[in-house]
Amino acid sequence: MKKHITEIIDVIKKYNRFVITTHQIPDGDGLGCETAFLNLLKQMGKQVYVINEKSLPEKYQFLPGADEIDTLKIFKKKNFVPEVSIVFDCSGAERMGSVSHIILKTPIVINIDHHIENENFGTINWVSPQQSSVGMMCYFLISQMEKMNKEISECLYTSLSFDTGSFHYNLTDKTFYVAAELLKYGINPQDIANKIYYQQPLKITKLLALILKTIKIDQGLKIIWAKVSLDMYKKTKTTEEDTEGLIDILRSVKEAEMAFLMKERKKEIKISIRSKSMYNTHKIAKHFGGGGHPNASGFSIYNASLKKSEDIILQFIREKWKDLLI
Repeated sequence: MKKHITEIIDVIKKYNRFVITTHQIPDGDGLGCETAFLNLLKQMGKQVYVINEKSLPEKYQFLPGADEIDTLKIFKKKNFVPEVSIVFDCSGAERMGSVSHIILKTPIVINIDHHIENENFGTINWVSPQQSSVGMMCYFLISQMEKMNKEISECLYTSLSFDTGSFHYNLTDKTFYVAAELLKYGINPQDIANKIYYQQPLKITKLLALILKTIKIDQGLKIIWAKVSLDMYKKTKTTEEDTEGLIDILRSVKEAEMAFLMKERKKEIKISIRSKSMYNTHKIAKHFGGGGHPNASGFSIYNASLKKSEDIILQFIREKWKDLLI
């Protein structure tokens, strides 16, 4: 870890023009890291832009610097030529979406991630699967530079809170140490939790109502699942980004040890999968070409309907369930 941190710090000090990104549908971990580094680099007098495939989810607008995050269309108008790109929470370059065409052209690509299946697509690859979140990794780097402040701490606490499911999973012996250190900068963890988890627009609750009508459960294997169709998004005026966190409602069911949510796209079915302590979701995701962590993973099935995808997933789990146990 020290070697990678030293390499990255040297690059940050040497160069002046940076772009930052995360995966296609940005979440609390990726956005927290992006805004933390945006604040860091601006503090150091660097030129920096954050560009994402998708626009910022409404609930993360409180993050310091969130109003400066651009989509690729906006960024292209700025005629900015970066020397260094920094990519957070991306196991592979394709997960950046169209932004990858900008990122991979930069002379130096810094890849900071905690997914075990990371493809090491960067010039510098700091991949640490044992970390609770990429935000934790960013904390170790920024604190080494002695550049921590309240704004950066708020961003990194958001990252840590999100990727541990509000401190429910992906926990290590250092998770609460880092959280405690971030609190020293005067951030308000209750306020951050309220903004992430308890400021949900009514349209998302309406979407949830439709999703809950599709629930099925295999009580023998203790698996619960549900579906989101394109028609549901249309009826509730929502998008896939609005499904973030809804799978945790399925996982909360007492009779279930694992939950998966199937989300229809135009040419694929995106599956988010979560577990408690019985199943290793990463083994399932890996089989289907995806990835993640033991308790939280994701993958896609292409050129198949929701029903066909459901059958494929269930057949695999029912045949291999003994191999999927933790």
